[in-house]
Amino acid sequence: MILIFLLPKIWPAAANFFWTTRLLHFQLGEFPGLLNAALMMILLYRYFVSAGKPDSTADDVVRFHGEKGLLWMGLAAVLVVFLYGSVQSLYPPPNWLVAHARLNWPPWNPTQLATLLLLFGVAATTLTVERSARWRRAPLRDRRATAVRQGLRFGLVLGVAWICLTVYTPAVQMLHQQYGGFIFTTAQAVYPQNVGAMGNYAAATVVTVFSVLLAYGVHRLLRIWARRIEAFFVKG
Repeated sequence: MILIFLLPKIWPAAANFFWTTRLLHFQLGEFPGLLNAALMMILLYRYFVSAGKPDSTADDVVRFHGEKGLLWMGLAAVLVVFLYGSVQSLYPPPNWLVAHARLNWPPWNPTQLATLLLLFGVAATTLTVERSARWRRAPLRDRRATAVRQGLRFGLVLGVAWICLTVYTPAVQMLHQQYGGFIFTTAQAVYPQNVGAMGNYAAATVVTVFSVLLAYGVHRLLRIWARRIEAFFVKG
């Protein structure tokens, strides 16, 4: 976090050296870079070795579920960087305070944005390290069962996210090619002031609904397989 927020202001030359070091940011095709890959591995490791159950107190139960939420936020950052890739399309985020104050967002490039997102995940999941250290004293059978369950859950999310991202863009393009005329004719009749925007919005809405239904079907199918795998490795 210091490298992104403080170092450019305190020591610009060092910040520039860090961001231009090829060893840290070497990319092979769509690979996110060595530094970002290391951050993703940290987030995945913290998720898989996290505790499987809280203590008996009510306060600890609440804290346990809060830590689980942080771990899933870290996994979401991994999925955005690894699967989605176009982190720059999510930046800058809408913020009325920034707009009202007429401030400018820092001009980060895609690699810096991905690093920033993953660093936030690593910083947030640091709160789960203490519980994970205590969880290492649990019986091996419990730890193995928890790791299997958490791996299956992550596999479900990964599969659904991959299906949605794979289907969405080609489906929008196909819909425009096959039914573009009908969509824009309907949009012109409903909202003639802005035909292009309404046509694109209508096509995106149709494909989004289709993607949601497809994701639900894939999730149901993967859950059946996940339960069988869990029964074999855990319950069996």
